[in-house]
Amino acid sequence: MDKTADLQAWHAQIQPLLPQFQHIFGFFNNDYSGFSPKTCNRFKEIVGLDVGEIRPLQQGRLF
Repeated sequence: MDKTADLQAWHAQIQPLLPQFQHIFGFFNNDYSGFSPKTCNRFKEIVGLDVGEIRPLQQGRLF
């Protein structure tokens, strides 16, 4: 399910606060499409930030 409208609504709520605060943090869970990094990147696109590459974590070598 596309949550772009919800993310745009959040951006509209946050936008007036930007001049007052140096940092605003967002937390994303797996409710939207079951993949929070993708939702986070979509929000970053809406806000106009650079989108990072999503790479699965690789376990380091134990030995």
